[in-house]
Amino acid sequence: MSIFSRLELRTVTGVLILVNILIFLGLCFFSQSLFTIDTRALVLFGAKEPFLLLQGQYWRLVTSMFLHAGWIHLAFNNLALKAIGRYMESFLGKKRFLLFYLISGLGSSLCSNYFQVSLGVGASGAIFGMVGVGVVLENALLYRSKFPHPVRSLSQYFRICPFTFLSVINLAIAVAFNIFVDLLDFHTYMDNAAHLGGLGTGILLTLIHLHVTRNPLFKKSWARASILTLFLVGINGVFIRSLFVY
Repeated sequence: MSIFSRLELRTVTGVLILVNILIFLGLCFFSQSLFTIDTRALVLFGAKEPFLLLQGQYWRLVTSMFLHAGWIHLAFNNLALKAIGRYMESFLGKKRFLLFYLISGLGSSLCSNYFQVSLGVGASGAIFGMVGVGVVLENALLYRSKFPHPVRSLSQYFRICPFTFLSVINLAIAVAFNIFVDLLDFHTYMDNAAHLGGLGTGILLTLIHLHVTRNPLFKKSWARASILTLFLVGINGVFIRSLFVY
């Protein structure tokens, strides 16, 4: 079985993983190294750079989510994307999954640019956004379904909502890791603002979408989805301009 078939290129998740890998190989080529990515290459390929955003290069808010600073960074994000993406894509469908993924990544970049005045790359913000989407949908379906009895215990709740359980565990590990790193004063480039921004965008986006469609199982109306997308893009555009008034 070839590497391309293993990536499941018939899925959006597989295509996103392949794009991440190909762009990273391009970064390696321009950096003339397989192990050290040159900062200039990241900027050239579209990393989030506050000064260039100030000059109007807003497209970097999107392109930065496809860039990675090293093999470990790439591997962790792609593994997380494969695990979470396959689940969410099967539930949302290809088009809606891609839409939510990109908007979550955009929200992540905006939040990162507001709180972190530094170079930013990575798909983790968009992935955190999909975690937020999954948690909201899972709980919406739980409380809108016809359960004969209410959920009376935490263990019962997590059995019914396994995605929420896994998300809580992963977030707890991430928080513990951050505390550990801060206590030991390690020099890391973890962008917590991007993670929280992506998570919050995913949650907010899903709540809005559930309200617009008035159906937790989603109505098949792409007109409403398009209007919602344009609305969010417009809000983001206004927000971008307000960020750069120093």
